[in-house]
Amino acid sequence: MTKFNLLKDLQQWLEEKTAGFRYEVDLQRGDGDRETRAPEVHRMRLPRSDHYKKYAPYIILKLTTWHTRQAEGQRTEQVATVRMIFCVPNENEEQGELDLLNLIEFVERELLRDTYNGRSFALDRETGPEGLIYSDDTRPFYAGEMAVPFIVKETERDVRRLLAEM
Repeated sequence: MTKFNLLKDLQQWLEEKTAGFRYEVDLQRGDGDRETRAPEVHRMRLPRSDHYKKYAPYIILKLTTWHTRQAEGQRTEQVATVRMIFCVPNENEEQGELDLLNLIEFVERELLRDTYNGRSFALDRETGPEGLIYSDDTRPFYAGEMAVPFIVKETERDVRRLLAEM
């Protein structure tokens, strides 16, 4: 298992979980009717950060840190922290902040509910997620984040290769 695959699997999981959420997308010049859609999920960055308004609502999955640990007599375990950055648009400032909080809490609950998440990763429950809502005035866009530690499935050793090298 690689950290790249962690982000890929997490992206798919989040897209499935948040498919029912709907936010009005920011109108661009010349657009007619307002449309609604679920948050887009991006890995590491937006395709173009200078067009952040175009992508809202979104969730960015940014791998920030990782470490490997091994208790005496146990298999090695890799823990990777993913920073989930959330952004939702809303012209109503109060509702925008509440929409943001609702989305972040929903994702947190789903992470805690899924024991293994059915993928190549599992929440590190010992550390658990840590969240923050940005206090900057960025209306009509509201943003926050969660730092989420995941246990990444171990990459199995190729025993035949190890024996051949001996």
